[in-house]
Amino acid sequence: MTSNHTDTPSIAQPPHFLRLQFIACMTIAHRESSRILRVWKMTVVPPIITIYLFTVVFGQILGGKIGQILGVDYVQFIVPGLIMNIVINESFSNNSSTIVIDKYNKSIESLITSPIHELTILIGYFIGAAVRVFMAGALASLLVFWQSGIAVQHWLLFTYTVLITCALFSLMGFINGLYATRFDEIPTIPTFILTPLSFFGGIFYDISRLPEPWRSISWYNPIVYIVDTFRYSLIGISLHEITESLIVVTLITVGLFCLSFYLLRIGYGIKK
Repeated sequence: MTSNHTDTPSIAQPPHFLRLQFIACMTIAHRESSRILRVWKMTVVPPIITIYLFTVVFGQILGGKIGQILGVDYVQFIVPGLIMNIVINESFSNNSSTIVIDKYNKSIESLITSPIHELTILIGYFIGAAVRVFMAGALASLLVFWQSGIAVQHWLLFTYTVLITCALFSLMGFINGLYATRFDEIPTIPTFILTPLSFFGGIFYDISRLPEPWRSISWYNPIVYIVDTFRYSLIGISLHEITESLIVVTLITVGLFCLSFYLLRIGYGIKK
């Protein structure tokens, strides 16, 4: 007596589609990480030198004359903002430049016409930006933490702030890369938007001391929330409710993600 057996897929084996997406995501991330490591003198070293110079000139030389802000030494007050400035600029620059390069090489066209999901592509590029941020930010943090005597007080908040900031500005860089038609257009947003927002983001001063209406206007700057939250995770002082900051930054990131997803799906700036 014989019995018929029907071949059924193993429950433990992941679906082919998920395996494909995982491999594709890791491939994009590996390619981005390799590119960053190949040109580490341009991607990792400059932000470390910049934050060191800012710490010495503003924190130690001018800080001795300024004294304390909100009960802490001036150098300790500005270090969190300087580190966030690295996260902002490096995550934005990485994705904006790499998207333009991929458009020029037509490699991103191959991605969007393949069975790779848009979410997979976005995550792969985000991992690449996160690698660059981690390499530059970690080394810079070790240097300036040792200089200023800072130790992380809230690790969970510290980690989330870095990751959500990296996600926010890597998505902004991704959108800028889709919009740009040539390399000359990449510095547009950093020059006219990111740099002014950073200088008025409370990195070097206490925004609560600003006269009205500038104090109220400052709270419409998302970098203020980012810097203030990160400062709280390091030295335990803040100018507003931390929960409010996390909600604002997270909502902005979700909005940029939805926009990036939509632009990628319709092939904005890619399909001709």
